[in-house]
Amino acid sequence: MPKKDNMLTVKELSHTFINKSGTFHALEGINLEVKKGDFITFVGPSGCGKTTLLNIIVGFLTATEGELLLDNKPLVLGSDQVGYMQQQDFLFPWRSIIDNVLIGYQIKGDKKKDKLNEAKRLLEELELGEIAHKYPHQLSGGMRQRVALARTLITNPNLLLLDEPFSALDMHIKIQLEQLVRGTLKKLGKTAILVTHDIGEAVAISDSIYIFAKAPGRIVKQITIPEELASLDPYESRKHPLYNQYFDEIWTYLDQSEQLRR
Repeated sequence: MPKKDNMLTVKELSHTFINKSGTFHALEGINLEVKKGDFITFVGPSGCGKTTLLNIIVGFLTATEGELLLDNKPLVLGSDQVGYMQQQDFLFPWRSIIDNVLIGYQIKGDKKKDKLNEAKRLLEELELGEIAHKYPHQLSGGMRQRVALARTLITNPNLLLLDEPFSALDMHIKIQLEQLVRGTLKKLGKTAILVTHDIGEAVAISDSIYIFAKAPGRIVKQITIPEELASLDPYESRKHPLYNQYFDEIWTYLDQSEQLRR
C-alpha cells in the first residue's frame, strides 16, 4: 500500500484559558499526524480538551503554543479547507432544506447556478433528494444531521471535524448515519476527525483512535485499527471478533487512567 501524505500535522500544541478566576491549562504538548483520507477519532473523559482542539483547528480559538500544518502548509484561519459539523444541526427553521445547505454561499452573495446544482447533488448523495424544498421541522433528527453534513460538504473542505454529531440519535439511526457518513466521506476522499464519548462508535468507524487524558488535556495513547476491521462498515464491524478486543483495550485504558487520577 502506498504511503499516504499528511493532511494535518499538530506539533507541540498547548492551550491555556485565562479569565478572572485564573488560568486553566486545557491542552498540553499535543502531537499528531492525520493522513489524507483517514478517519480518526478522539476519545477521552469530559474536560480533556477534545473539542477545544477541534475549535483550534477550525480557527475558533488560537493555540497558546504550537504549530498547525494543513497539507504541510501553515493553517490559514477561516480557510474553506476545514469544515465543522457539531452535535446540534443549527438549521434555520424558516429556510428550506436546499437554502440551509446553500446558506454559506448566500451570505457571501454567491447565487451561481452551479452551487444550486451542487447542493442538489449532495442531497441526492445523502439520500435526501426528495426533501430539498421541505423545512427542518418536517425532518427527523437523523435527516437533519444529514442536511448539516451537506451544508458542511458543499464548500468542498479537505478536512472535516465532527463533534459528536450522532450522540443524540437512537442506536438504529445512529449506526445508519455512521455508515452513510463514513461511506460518503471515503467515496469523496475526505479526511475526518471525530470527537465521541462512545467507545463502540470509535472502534466501528475509525482508522485510528487517539485517547486523551485530562488535567491538562493530552494524548496518552494512539491505537491503529487493523484494515481487517477498518474496511468494514460500522454495522458489520460491530459483529467482528476484533471489535470487542479493541473496545476492551480502550475501555481498560480509560478506566486505568481515571483510577490513577483518584
